[in-house]
Amino acid sequence: MWYGPQPRALVFGLSSATGAPATEKMRITYDGNVGIGTTDPHGKLEIVSPSSGSSASEFLRLAYGPNDYHSIKSFFNGNPGKSALMFNVEHASSDIRTIMTLKGNAVGI
Repeated sequence: MWYGPQPRALVFGLSSATGAPATEKMRITYDGNVGIGTTDPHGKLEIVSPSSGSSASEFLRLAYGPNDYHSIKSFFNGNPGKSALMFNVEHASSDIRTIMTLKGNAVGI
């Protein structure tokens, strides 16, 4: 944990090995914005999960134990019209149920 180089920020970082330099993982700005995966959060909580190609990236998971959780996944394939935001209910990894999908201007329930 260190005081960030940008004005009035508290920065949390981790290193991959002993003696290796730490990389930033989370930041709290002077105005209370929290950023995970970003060095410049614009909202009270901004989570940036890098993804590549046409894969879904889970960026929020609310757990109710080791096997039951809800998740929000962002799917972006480089074309905004074909991107989606999925809300899932999951029990273990074999029972994943999408309860709502936001894609373009459409909502699927």
